[in-house]
Amino acid sequence: MKKLLIFIGLVIVIVASLFVGCVTSRPYVGHGWTAYDYYDAGIVNLDYHAYDNALFYFDNAERIFLKENNSIGLILTYMSIGDIHYIRYEYDSAINNYLNVIDIDSQYWQAWAFLAVCYSEKKVDTMCIVALDMTILAGEREAADWLKENIEQFIWLEGNEAYDEILAIAMTYWL
Repeated sequence: MKKLLIFIGLVIVIVASLFVGCVTSRPYVGHGWTAYDYYDAGIVNLDYHAYDNALFYFDNAERIFLKENNSIGLILTYMSIGDIHYIRYEYDSAINNYLNVIDIDSQYWQAWAFLAVCYSEKKVDTMCIVALDMTILAGEREAADWLKENIEQFIWLEGNEAYDEILAIAMTYWL
């Protein structure tokens, strides 16, 4: 009788664990998913504003991309994690993720651009200007067009000599 109860208990635990896995739709780490599978699942959750779930998938993607030394995957993952933190007004965490991207590829102008936006939100003028300068240097025309579309984000810097110089450079691409 005791063995039967133990057996029934084990069956209940196994069925319950399978049910929980289906309900959360979170696969057990290491069960055949690639880093890009985790990344894609993170993007789907990000699109649906399920940020905690997205972070779960991005964290797993990051772990695998690190093991694989996959710089492109890491860039995509860090940018996405940074975006989530930015959306949540967690600017310091967003900044850290954008800096991770820059550590991998210092010419990735989008990371510089979003870094500038985060510093703008924090009203850190010196770092914001440095990030804007690097945005234009790394991205040239494409980055200048981005700045033109997002200029209102930096309106508080008007009158700052360094900012005005960056705008003058960007304007050469707008002509």
